Amino acid sequence: MKTVRLIILLLCFACFGYGYAQELNMVVQVNAAQVQTSERRIFETLQSAIFEFINGRRWTTFNFSPIERIEGTLTLVIQQHDLQSNQISGTLSVQVRRPVWNSTYNSVLLNFIDRDITFQYAEGDPLLFADGTIHGNLTAILAFYANIAIGLSFSSFGRDAGMPFFDRAMDIAMRCQDLPAAEAMGWRSSSRNTANRFWLAENFTNGNLREIHDVHFLYHRRGMDQMYEDQRAARQAIFQSLEALQRVNRVRPNLLFRQIFFDAKSDEIVNIFRVAPLDERNRLVALMRELDPSNLNKYQSILG
Repeated sequence: MKTVRLIILLLCFACFGYGYAQELNMVVQVNAAQVQTSERRIFETLQSAIFEFINGRRWTTFNFSPIERIEGTLTLVIQQHDLQSNQISGTLSVQVRRPVWNSTYNSVLLNFIDRDITFQYAEGDPLLFADGTIHGNLTAILAFYANIAIGLSFSSFGRDAGMPFFDRAMDIAMRCQDLPAAEAMGWRSSSRNTANRFWLAENFTNGNLREIHDVHFLYHRRGMDQMYEDQRAARQAIFQSLEALQRVNRVRPNLLFRQIFFDAKSDEIVNIFRVAPLDERNRLVALMRELDPSNLNKYQSILG
């Protein structure tokens, strides 16, 4: 299986050039407007440190050219900052985007809000991380989402191509189980928040949910990337993707993956099928009654 995954990864990136850039190109924002303090420089330093950690680090053995780097945004909203303990807490919004072949359009792969961000940081602290070692909660969180971003991007180009990176994300989650209670909250399966890091990684690495990886591959490689050449065939691939998600969701109802998929895709799907024949629009709405009922009115709008 590992050999098969390696071959898939190599095939997946045969279309990439051999440059020397790092893999990620994330816009990083640290918003501390909610914090009442005159010590603002620490937040500027933190923003720069996160930017360098996430974008300047090599996360894979592959070589990317600058234009091939994975695009996205990380927005850390700081809600509390204790000057005595250097503890910071807040939320982290993570968005990952993927280019669509032969277009200037970027399709969103992930649009996720992590509400359990707690870590210690003093101005000038180095951000350290090594595989197999947890130096601190901040770098563990950043490394986790770096691997999720790369895994999603790879999986959208090749079936199972993202698995090594999802496995790394799960390894980080498991190693963080013994952090202090406040920091461990976002890593634990028993957390009050089931839309957390543990369950995000678990969905991608659970062997009973393997068809999840078909969802992104069919949607993007067979669907979005073919839209320029044959819109009808591309829409059929998107239907196949949604039906694969339907099967997975029936194995485990209320799947976190289903929620985050439609958080990223609902508007895009509506725009794609707005110009589809009536039979396809009816088919889509019937699927969404089960898959994304909270946005059903949005899908029904394409029938008028």
